[in-house]
Amino acid sequence: MTTFSSFKDQLTKGSAGITDMIRKNKKQTGNQQIDPQGNMPYPRKFEMVSEFVINIQDVLAISDRYHYGAPYLWYHSIRHIMKYAFIDYPVPGINYKEILISRGNLWNTQKAMAKAAPCAITFTWTNDIGIGGTNPDDKCILVAYCGSLKKCVFTKEGGDRRSGEAKLAVPGFRSHKVHTWLGFISADGTRIANSVYTGEIKVT
Repeated sequence: MTTFSSFKDQLTKGSAGITDMIRKNKKQTGNQQIDPQGNMPYPRKFEMVSEFVINIQDVLAISDRYHYGAPYLWYHSIRHIMKYAFIDYPVPGINYKEILISRGNLWNTQKAMAKAAPCAITFTWTNDIGIGGTNPDDKCILVAYCGSLKKCVFTKEGGDRRSGEAKLAVPGFRSHKVHTWLGFISADGTRIANSVYTGEIKVT
């Protein structure tokens, strides 16, 4: 029986192959990254987004495998970011604020934030229990992505909604800047909330 894990392995190999092909093409065309008008060529955009999706695909799989199906997760994730979360001005790149690392119809929270702690990130949020079908035992999804290291750390067992606070240990990100997101998933795993971007911070 084919498992989601094996599908993911196939997608990782396939996406890595496509990325390698783009890199080779970039070298053959003079390694041009940005044209005189300030626009980044599509192959370079695709390469950048592809690498990012590969690095965070485990957390994307929490919800996106239900939306797109395991075989198409990588393709649709890249397509969504290219369409909604890639900017050309003032500097071409990924707009992390527009990325949903989890998605669904469960209510998230009216306000959330993240702040640095020693080798960790502390997430806090408002008490929205009872709104939009939320429950005290909804589990929080905590995510931190370090662009300079191209690594993602996350957990969907960081705590529950009623606590209003949870901590994500990120010892490997010390002294690095990271992008952070907060999401929620129901205790039975059947409902997921759209994630909230909680900012870029430097881990202490």
